[in-house]
Amino acid sequence: MFRLKLRLILSTLYCALILVACSPPLQSTVFRGDLQHTGLYATSPLTQFHGVKWRFKASAAVKSSPVLANGLVYFGSDDGTLYAIDQDDGELEWQFKTAKKITSTPAIDKGVLYFVSGDGNLYALNALDGSKRWAFATGGEGDWDEWDLFQSSPAIANGKVYFGSGDGYVYAVDAQTGKLAWRYETLEETETPMQYHPVHSSPAVVDGVVFIGGYCGDFYALDAASGTLEWKYATGQPVQSSPLVAGGLVYFGGRDAALHALEVKTGVAKWTYNSPEASWMPSSPALWNGTLYVGSSNADTFYAINARTGEIKWKVTTAGRSFSSPAVAGGVVYYGDATGQGNGVGHLYALDALSGQQLWVFDVPADVFSSPVVQKGVVYFTSTDGSLYALR
Repeated sequence: MFRLKLRLILSTLYCALILVACSPPLQSTVFRGDLQHTGLYATSPLTQFHGVKWRFKASAAVKSSPVLANGLVYFGSDDGTLYAIDQDDGELEWQFKTAKKITSTPAIDKGVLYFVSGDGNLYALNALDGSKRWAFATGGEGDWDEWDLFQSSPAIANGKVYFGSGDGYVYAVDAQTGKLAWRYETLEETETPMQYHPVHSSPAVVDGVVFIGGYCGDFYALDAASGTLEWKYATGQPVQSSPLVAGGLVYFGGRDAALHALEVKTGVAKWTYNSPEASWMPSSPALWNGTLYVGSSNADTFYAINARTGEIKWKVTTAGRSFSSPAVAGGVVYYGDATGQGNGVGHLYALDALSGQQLWVFDVPADVFSSPVVQKGVVYFTSTDGSLYALR
């Protein structure tokens, strides 16, 4: 109780300082670190692994990625619970139970935490104590195939919460009230409701445009205010990767075994990198120093690619599939891999971002599908053994 009161006081003081200084919000409060999904964390890196600072165990597998705010680490679990864990000691602060698994990564804005559950609801909770503010019901979620691992992770901008759903829609919901602002249907005219394609990519929101991919094989740019279509780009295969927007381009991978770079204004392809191993590209790219970092599925390969030209700078072989999306901090790139679904051995890697040289690796007795977060020399990530790890 004392810690909760202290958090309330500190949170109030922090918000007051924000209003006075007009400084940007702390990173790590949304999937991939920011609304552009750069995967870049402006903090000190962990260049040498010293050990596990702490480990928290949920009661089921975890694919949701952690986010950090208010001295807490937040993540969802296949046990249907959203957890808030003390960042310093790994102790449980509070938990919120839903009816089905949570593979969405939560997002936090103005003291409110938002996430999608497998029960088909978008939830808004008080980020400090976990009390429910509202829930918005979509047409439902589901498991669409063996490698449909993640629900869409919400992004908050312009007073709205943007996310995709298993019912084939992209939604914009009022962040304060939970009322529908608009929804965009990705279901094509030739398809029936039984052929819904989920939208499990997580939206990037930049300059009044929502960028998101769908299992239908199309990638969309939608007006953030109205939900009207700006343009769409066809890949022909499901898009699980979440977009990265930077330098006038939007980057994403797909099951078409390619990483795409499109003009943000027109959707015209600037370049396409086709995996020579013909591998899915489900990982969401990170960007640092003009280089994209992205993993692959069955190729067991991690790539560093020139962001302007699409040319390979270096690539390394991993022990398994990389559905995990990389994080970059201080010239070090971190990512996880997986050798199976719930019964494999995974790893969390740290590589020199310039050369690809391995700095260290942490072995996990399970798959690592989540995307790591770095803050002040500590790396946070989850795995299918049900654990949230803090490495130092």
